[in-house]
Amino acid sequence: MSNNRSSWSKARLGGTVALAAILGFLLFYPLPYFVKTPGSAEAVKTRVSVEGSDWQEKGDFLFTTVLQHIKPSILEYAFVRVKEKYTETVPVEQAIGNVSDVDAYNQLTEWMRVDSEASAVMAAYDYLNKPLQVDETGVIIRSFLKDTLASRKLHEGDIVTGIEGKPIRNSEELALQLKNRKPGDAVKVQIQRGKKTLEETVTLVKLDDGGGASRAGIGFYFSPVRKALPDIPVKFKLDDIGGPSAGLMLTLDIVSKLEQKDYTRGLKIAGTGTIDAKGNVGQIGGIRYKLVAASREGAAYFLCPKDVLASDGNQKEAEAFLQSYSTKMKLVPVATLKEAAAFLAGLPDQG
Repeated sequence: MSNNRSSWSKARLGGTVALAAILGFLLFYPLPYFVKTPGSAEAVKTRVSVEGSDWQEKGDFLFTTVLQHIKPSILEYAFVRVKEKYTETVPVEQAIGNVSDVDAYNQLTEWMRVDSEASAVMAAYDYLNKPLQVDETGVIIRSFLKDTLASRKLHEGDIVTGIEGKPIRNSEELALQLKNRKPGDAVKVQIQRGKKTLEETVTLVKLDDGGGASRAGIGFYFSPVRKALPDIPVKFKLDDIGGPSAGLMLTLDIVSKLEQKDYTRGLKIAGTGTIDAKGNVGQIGGIRYKLVAASREGAAYFLCPKDVLASDGNQKEAEAFLQSYSTKMKLVPVATLKEAAAFLAGLPDQG
């Protein structure tokens, strides 16, 4: 009798352990995918403020996002696929492109968002013909050359701020500090990685300048790190957002606040697109998901990057998607901030 109870108890315990193991696997095992779905369409004015001014538009500029479920568990993946009609499953390697890992990818996209804030201020001041001070504070690593040795110590998204203790604020200062060095030389590189200040020793490699010339270099592609210093401080609260695609909508909101002119015309105006310092609107990813988010939020118009180059595709993709998606929202392709502002200024005021 006691033996039977013992066997039953062991079997029950074994079943419980097996069930817990299966549940744990379903809950915590990360799938090697990014799952993309429509994100939010949120009012820019809740995230951007101009110091000393409480002026607000009657309507709303909406910046739109793509929600990325990074390496979801099996249960999370199943829940997303059941809940959301519009989804895309992308292998991690494809989603992060040439970036070495997800941490570096997140670090790089965070900088892209910060840089889009600076670009939005620069574009707004350029549009309004207002003088603006812009400081250069380093260069950020975008990707590495195939044979570089530096990728063992440095990451994409690292901001190079010095070489051997000498400040590096731009590409010219970087070239100057490496000018008289040779391939195989070891140099100490000062970097900013997130909130950490680090120093790494890397070995220089031979770089081909084209035409048979060569020089020593670290071996990465980079972009300038800039800080806009407007006479009227502009503050952003976008720490939970990554990437540069809100640039156009941020700029429109800043222009509207500085001019105290309501470009929303009392409507919900959604959109997406990168912005550069001169107000040119650039291509972005996941436009169909942003269209869905904007439509669900009740946007009247959606500003999207216009296809200008042969390689561009946002406008074509958006137009094709809206042919099969039921919405009253109207698509407005724009190539520049001036085009966007002119279109909005021509709308009747809804009050």
